[in-house]
Amino acid sequence: MKLIYQADYISIKSFNPIVIDDFSILSGINGSGKTHLLKAIDTGRVVIGGIDKSEIVYYNYNDFSVITENSETNPAIKQRLNNARGERGILNNMVGKLKNTATINAQSNLSENDKVIYGFANRRNYNFENQFGKKYDYDLLNELKQELNFRDNLESFKERFSPDFFEFIFRYLQNVSGDVNDLKIELLKPRFEKISLLFDIEFKKVDEEMYYFLKNSVNNKNIFNINGNDYETPIFILEDIANEEKNYQFLKANNSLNKVKKLEWGENVEYLDKVDFEKKYGKSPIEEINAVLEEYDCNGYFLNSNKIQPQLGVDKAKVNISVILEHRKAKYETHFQQLSSGEKTLIALSLLIYKSNKNKVMPRVLLLDEIDSSLHPKMIKRLLTVIQELFIKKKGLKIILATHSPSTIAFSPNNSIYIVNKSKKNIIEKRDKSFVLGQLTEGFVTINNENTNLSIEYNISRTNLPVLFTEGITDKIIIEIAWRKLYGDQEMPFYIQDCYSASFLGSLFRNGDNLGDGIFANHPDKILISLFDFDTAGYNYWNGLSKKLPNVLEENPLKCLTKENVSKNGYSLLLPVPENPEIKKQVIKNGNITFKDKSELTIELMFFGVEQMESFFIKQSIVGGGEIVQFRGDKKDFANKIKNLSKEDFDSFLPLFLKISEILDIKR
Repeated sequence: MKLIYQADYISIKSFNPIVIDDFSILSGINGSGKTHLLKAIDTGRVVIGGIDKSEIVYYNYNDFSVITENSETNPAIKQRLNNARGERGILNNMVGKLKNTATINAQSNLSENDKVIYGFANRRNYNFENQFGKKYDYDLLNELKQELNFRDNLESFKERFSPDFFEFIFRYLQNVSGDVNDLKIELLKPRFEKISLLFDIEFKKVDEEMYYFLKNSVNNKNIFNINGNDYETPIFILEDIANEEKNYQFLKANNSLNKVKKLEWGENVEYLDKVDFEKKYGKSPIEEINAVLEEYDCNGYFLNSNKIQPQLGVDKAKVNISVILEHRKAKYETHFQQLSSGEKTLIALSLLIYKSNKNKVMPRVLLLDEIDSSLHPKMIKRLLTVIQELFIKKKGLKIILATHSPSTIAFSPNNSIYIVNKSKKNIIEKRDKSFVLGQLTEGFVTINNENTNLSIEYNISRTNLPVLFTEGITDKIIIEIAWRKLYGDQEMPFYIQDCYSASFLGSLFRNGDNLGDGIFANHPDKILISLFDFDTAGYNYWNGLSKKLPNVLEENPLKCLTKENVSKNGYSLLLPVPENPEIKKQVIKNGNITFKDKSELTIELMFFGVEQMESFFIKQSIVGGGEIVQFRGDKKDFANKIKNLSKEDFDSFLPLFLKISEILDIKR
């Protein structure tokens, strides 16, 4: 995407054009201009090269949610919906102009006869074999063309031909005076095949990027036949879902009634069996949305609705469908307004996925303004997976996400991250992930002797032992239990200090050499070890310490990948990969080669395969096929439950304790 300045918008002033990735993440300190830049794009003050403003939709934290109010009674919602429909109309007109240009170009060198073929070959239901490939039509034509005045009396033979074939030969022979000898299947078929490709060839020449986008969006019809009904409004309105569900249920109910009429009453009507009905109409909107909610795990919520009973003479306008939100496991109803902020975002994301799968044209560019602000890190990871695998790779959308979340940066592709600085001519600069994380967490870690007894500095100062830092409190609890199980009453030769998150721990070690408040600088004679989960966030923060801890001590992921600083008092470890084959394949590609930040190993997964802990794990389907094991549950409950496990269930922690022992021996 190429961003080009057109006019000022609040803090956004003239800047140099810049090319950014199709998935770009904008970060920066508060007030850097992220939101102003997205709004400038949304309002046309900054344009994206080759993209019309009508192809862009802006979502912020507030409007990326489901609207449950009636759009007719809420003026603000009604206006927003009208604006969205207006944008869809503009886009339809723009595509229409491209189609007209492609048609003019395609027909420019065609004879009048071939133009007739062009019209039939670009109809929505075009199928040569079904419409123009039936032997009896050609046999009949050969028989009748021997008759006197056959061409002038062609209309009288209409009922004897199949409808599409007759319409074609009538126009070919009567409207453009074509040669009847052209109408042989061995001559027509290659002409149809060649001419049917012309529109796509010319449209692709006119706008190649739009061509592929439309092909990906609407794959049940050709571009020639796309019309105003094929454009999806990017607003999540509950009553729209209810109406779609009602229309589907009426189709299904009428099909059931037709089955009764035909089989029991002997009426001459057609119906479809269950397989053919779903093949033609698909599953119901509610079923489609629930499939998305289940695939992307929206905290166990799904949609339900009342059902229409098939009966004669029902006025559809008088039938109401109510869509309700239920929790699958807990078996309770709730309302969208009662969801947490993060759950509302996940539901909206699921509806966006549903809309993108409807064979409709979606906006080509999504501007997402801090919609991740209320999401848990695991939810953020899910969001980014959907963006990359579905919206970018499969659907061909372009997305700009503004964020100030360290977790979002940690989970993001390294080459997609940019810093916004509204005061510079180069308003956007591509930056390394570790730099951006450092900027976002700057000032978050404050260590000094005046803090309470919970402060890290206080705890480091009061122990004479080496210190192992973990990402969180439950990691500390689990490791302490593992030590007691494996070594009994033997005193643990190190102190465990929990931190608040992986980003906090990464920042703590990254700033370790700072004079005055750096832990390495303040404690040069003490061994300090950080331990990260071997997952996206953990790996990225561990790997981001390479400059501070440049020495590699261990390259075998089964034995804890380990880095060391030059002063030899700072070490950083990744969890050892257990021997369980299902977990092992989530981290190790081959030998010592790992999946790096695509790995999935949290400390809880060290217990996968232990029967008593089975309820805490699920196998999640992943985009592209396959499954991945994930922890699902309350971390504190999990940590308490492992107290009852046997010593053998903690064997996967032996490499960790062995590695710590090796580090302590080196220092001695």
